[in-house]
Amino acid sequence: MSGLINIAVIGANTEVGGTAIALLKERAFSIKRIYRLADNVASEDDADLVADFDFSKVDIAFFFTDIATARKYIPKAIKAGCRVIDASAAYSCAPDVPLIVPEVNADTIDASEQQIIASPSCTSIQLSVVLKPILEAYGLTNVSVASYEAVSDKGRAGISELASQTAELLNGQSVENSVFDKQIAFNVLPQHSDVDENGNGNSERKVIEEMHLIFANEITVMCNLVYVPIFYGNSCVINFATKKKAKITDIKKLLHDAPGIIVMEDEDCPTPRVESQEQDAVFVGRIKNNPQEPHMFSVWAVTDNTRKGAALNAVQIAELLNF
Repeated sequence: MSGLINIAVIGANTEVGGTAIALLKERAFSIKRIYRLADNVASEDDADLVADFDFSKVDIAFFFTDIATARKYIPKAIKAGCRVIDASAAYSCAPDVPLIVPEVNADTIDASEQQIIASPSCTSIQLSVVLKPILEAYGLTNVSVASYEAVSDKGRAGISELASQTAELLNGQSVENSVFDKQIAFNVLPQHSDVDENGNGNSERKVIEEMHLIFANEITVMCNLVYVPIFYGNSCVINFATKKKAKITDIKKLLHDAPGIIVMEDEDCPTPRVESQEQDAVFVGRIKNNPQEPHMFSVWAVTDNTRKGAALNAVQIAELLNF
């Protein structure tokens, strides 16, 4: 990337949008100006409304918004000649829109010509970073993930609901829920919205489809997503079998050497609150092998869901582009 560029961040008033702006300032971007834009809901900070914005002013537009807002304004941004990075999920499974995790499939995009690139969900980012080196070395089958997701995946509303419910319950009061289907404080909630005939919820189907796209149909995933009462950091247990014979030492070395991963030894298991919060890497630990089934392995992985799980991945995509 050369020369000064103008950037618009739509959803600048969200947790992820704010993190993205901080990352853009931290990293090696030659920025002339960042336009901070909110959706059409009035913002409490100084972000302008996207409805009033002229996208011809900017080179890149990041969308950290709801799907409806993204679908309304992304076509306008593209028509104005702006290059778009969509982290809203509006185009994550759209035909002809590359779905990118830079550590995994950066070579599948045209850095000079691509007009819109999608960034996948946190679970798919985390999962693909871990599985990529293993797939290349040994092949994979029977991949299954159980992901334990922080309330900040629901934005500031999710954070507020957990905080208020926790305070109310500790003071002997009853609670109400509006963001989550049931009480989230001191509870665990399987994600089960819009369940299909196969029993998969909407978010689970999304991960299954995203993994197919990221790996060009080389991986099939069984997925279970669960909300847990923590503010930040997503954790997952990844179970898989290798097609070729591998030793646990082989898997550990692959992950040690892989980009974007920090491996912690078994006696010092990574956690979302202590290790991964405000960090860029996917932290991995509890790497295990089934002694009765030597092809079967299990890995524990954690990442900051608002940082690498959303904002950082989008910023890394922008760093791939040519101007």
